[in-house]
Amino acid sequence: GAADMFRKSLDEMCIDRGIKASNWSTAVTFDADFAAAGSDSSIDHAQGIISAIMAAEMKPYNTLGRQADKTNLVVDTAAFIYLTKHKQFQATTPGSKVGVYKGGELMGRSIYVCPPNIITPVANKGFIYDFGKSADGLSVDSPVSVGTWKASIVTDPVELKNFNSQMGMASMLDIKTNNRNFANKVEIVNLTPNS
Repeated sequence: GAADMFRKSLDEMCIDRGIKASNWSTAVTFDADFAAAGSDSSIDHAQGIISAIMAAEMKPYNTLGRQADKTNLVVDTAAFIYLTKHKQFQATTPGSKVGVYKGGELMGRSIYVCPPNIITPVANKGFIYDFGKSADGLSVDSPVSVGTWKASIVTDPVELKNFNSQMGMASMLDIKTNNRNFANKVEIVNLTPNS
């Protein structure tokens, strides 16, 4: 249980870093008001959300001339509920619904649901963060990576004599922003219970 909580807190730190990286460009906007768009049904109108997601995915291509091989969508609960209206949404049964969890897939994109302490809810809006990753082994074409890199300064080992008895956990690692262009955002606006 403790290891699972540690992993989830690491997820939160990385997602927070990715959200900050996505501010390199303006968000792609999708208007959920189906009546204003001339649609008869919120379900039919929701099918267009994939165009907004693809527009966000194309930003690295338009800027760098290359695109991510894999895209993960990190969403707040309002956006997740809206994405379930898409006909190609496939639900996933997560092992745990604590913290960040995988809630489904949309046309080959994994969807991870975030609690409000990570993505602050805004009335009548939903947020989709598009985090792309290419297949390169060094994770250069990804917004964030976690790992240990060679330290430039080496110090004596730290001894914590009561560490085990105190039920503590520790990790030595780095969280690094690699390429901001692979973090993008879609804002769903005019999102109401009837959308």
